[in-house]
Amino acid sequence: MSHETPSSPLLVSSSGSPPTHEKKEATYSSRTAYALGINYIIGTGVFSLPFAFYESGLVLGIVCTLVGGFFSLCCLNWMFEALSRTEGLHVARAAAPVNGSPRMGGTSTGDHVGVGLARGGRADDAFRPHHRGPEHLGGEAPCSTDNDDEEARLNYGAAPCNQLSTTRRYDMSYMFEYFFGLKGLIVCQAALSFYTYSILWAYSAVFASTVASLFYQFAYSAECDIYAEPSYGCNVAYYVSVVVFACYVLPMACLDVGEQASVQIFLTIYRFSAFAVMLATVFVALASGNPYVAIGQQPVSTYAIAKWGGFGTMFTSAIVALCMHYTTADIVHPITDKKNAQRALMGSMVTSIGFYLLIGLVCACYFGQGALPLVTLNWTEYTGRGGGWQPIPEGEKRVWWSILVQFWVMLFPVFDMASVYPLVCVTLANNLYASTPKRLQNAVPERVRRYFFRFGASIPPLVLSVAVRKLNVILEFTGVVSFVLNFFMPCILALFTWRRVAHHWGAGYCRTPYTMFCSSPPFIYFSLFYGVGALALCILVLAAPGII
Repeated sequence: MSHETPSSPLLVSSSGSPPTHEKKEATYSSRTAYALGINYIIGTGVFSLPFAFYESGLVLGIVCTLVGGFFSLCCLNWMFEALSRTEGLHVARAAAPVNGSPRMGGTSTGDHVGVGLARGGRADDAFRPHHRGPEHLGGEAPCSTDNDDEEARLNYGAAPCNQLSTTRRYDMSYMFEYFFGLKGLIVCQAALSFYTYSILWAYSAVFASTVASLFYQFAYSAECDIYAEPSYGCNVAYYVSVVVFACYVLPMACLDVGEQASVQIFLTIYRFSAFAVMLATVFVALASGNPYVAIGQQPVSTYAIAKWGGFGTMFTSAIVALCMHYTTADIVHPITDKKNAQRALMGSMVTSIGFYLLIGLVCACYFGQGALPLVTLNWTEYTGRGGGWQPIPEGEKRVWWSILVQFWVMLFPVFDMASVYPLVCVTLANNLYASTPKRLQNAVPERVRRYFFRFGASIPPLVLSVAVRKLNVILEFTGVVSFVLNFFMPCILALFTWRRVAHHWGAGYCRTPYTMFCSSPPFIYFSLFYGVGALALCILVLAAPGII
């Protein structure tokens, strides 16, 4: 049985009513959401982790990954709570009595939550609820998990029912405008745009460098290292690869997330298999006792336990590698069984953290200082001899299965970038649309708006990747903005929605189906203080590498 929900906000009027001929967006189960979460999280960050582990030392790398993973899980939970409370506030505002009767406006299916809130205003300006305390409701909000119960909740009164909406999509940029007005929108959209354009830029560079390397290796039996001193032909191969990537991702970026579901599930399975091959080959190499020797070089030096000079690289790599919080609304909205949405995305993040620790630690142990910023390029020299990376004796042929292993691993970034690039483009385009003034939204037909924002999100990074292609340079400074977007902003939304609900109805109504030990305001304030200190240290190390 097929399911459909209102399409992305690119297809929804900010006036609060769906446009005529509204396109429907396919929905999916929480299992598909798990696969999408994996694909959103595992991007360019994973390929730079072995390099970052070596630069920072193994123990410091493990600590940064675990600590970053813990707080990333907390931030994801705070996003679920913020989404639920925003829905509760919106429904309560819509049902608040006006002249003695409930206000029912702004609740139509497909509403992108723009009703009654003038641009530049704040939630307080449009939200004057009729107070009903816990004593009126027996201490519980009248919540139901049934999708058809919204009318009953609206007629009940203004007490909030904090649960995920089945009809509305709350993008991060919208929530900041809703609670903080135009200034909040500008800050959020600036951080979101800078980060997503930068990460898309990195995706394009990774795809093109990998394809160029594979082409040169198997067409000319030569090396094409775009990070060293590439030849003229290697540069041409890189530029052609960018064009090929554009021909694929531009049409894909015009599809909604639900329409990409079947392709994304296949690519998740491939990711797991590629991780398994990478880990298996490196474990065999470690067990063989033969050191990694890059072509034309001496055996690499050993690794360190902790090097604070590499903290900035490790910290930003770990943060970028776990970023997906800004996409929460886009993943959650099409899920049919929303009660399992949190479990699905938490599972995606825990799985990713496990793979990151294994890949970063094991590859850093074996490759050492020979770990490339794009670690899959280390498999360019895989021979299957002497544990995997020993030279082929003169006069002997290469074992056939080593070519299969090499292809399977080196194609990982190709398929990885091909899957995640369109997903991030959809999120960026949705937020750009949501922050556009209504008069501009209505000035052009729906189809033109759709392609304008999707192409506006997907084309600039492709152009930028032609100019700069070094992954570590892109990710170091992107990681700083990523920390603001994926750590500070979920904290702020969780705190502000908690305060807003507590102010009107009391702290008892702040609970959501996703409330956990980390949901209390004191814990969130502690996390903010930790984040400020860690970010300051990260910026200091990046700005003055020799200071620590």
